[in-house]
Amino acid sequence: MAIYTHPEPPGDGGSSHASFDDIKIRKRSADEEAPREDAIGSQTSATLLAELTRSIDAVITAREIESALLRPIAGAIGADATALFELDVDDGSPRDIREATLSSSIVGVLAPYRRSLFRDDPLYSTPPRKPTAMSAIMRETSRPEISAYYDNFLVPQGIGDIVGVHFPVMTQLGQRAFSVSFTRRTGSPSYSLREEALLGDVLPLIALACANVALREDLAALQARIDGMTLPAHRSSAETSWHRSLRNGPALDVLTEREREIASLVYDGHTNLSMASLLKISTRTVENHLRNIYEKIGIRSRMQLATWIRLNRAN
Repeated sequence: MAIYTHPEPPGDGGSSHASFDDIKIRKRSADEEAPREDAIGSQTSATLLAELTRSIDAVITAREIESALLRPIAGAIGADATALFELDVDDGSPRDIREATLSSSIVGVLAPYRRSLFRDDPLYSTPPRKPTAMSAIMRETSRPEISAYYDNFLVPQGIGDIVGVHFPVMTQLGQRAFSVSFTRRTGSPSYSLREEALLGDVLPLIALACANVALREDLAALQARIDGMTLPAHRSSAETSWHRSLRNGPALDVLTEREREIASLVYDGHTNLSMASLLKISTRTVENHLRNIYEKIGIRSRMQLATWIRLNRAN
């Protein structure tokens, strides 16, 4: 799990909180679109596509998707923050968040969102590959659960509107999904149809970059399987796959109370720096705890630690 920061536009961040009813009554017509064209500025779809196309060859990680693709898009559509989620899916519905990359200004949403709220996100009830703004969803439906999601979750986090899109990615190891979203602070204008359309124009490049990340993760997992097959014969067959090893490995009580706390924070998306600040310890101490955790469980990465936490909680 990773959290990355990008510079945010100048401004006071907005202090007014729009309610669901406030947004629901806003009408977006062709006449209202003309004054909003300046929200995109001079950056047209063609120039943005050209910029992103020049950058995509260097994109091989989620962090690079955020820096090379999502930041320029955020600037073009006037977003304050971005979020990229890689999801495990079950029959097309999100089951768990595999990885998350968020702007620092909205990092507070990750823990509650990851625990359960992502399953209630109205974005996933929209057709895949179709960029949709939260304000548009609320104008088009009167479902009480959507107004509750907005009023009880987004508004307290300082989020006034979101435009996002989700899309499936098929890999050799199964199907997963990605979603990208761009948020605006409360008090900001709602996203326009033109801004939604611009996100749709650049979506193929985002989807290609996400598919490349998924492919590299699959190759790493397959390599782990191959490495396991070369283990001595007296080793357990469960060790031929790292994820099977995690499922059959040590339980949570193998860790000390502090180590369990560190592991849970990793699962919630914290960096070493944010854990050190929260727990009032040094980053070196956090690193030592993580090293001990890795040795006790027999893992080598934060992704494997998050998977181990998820499997233990499921059991």
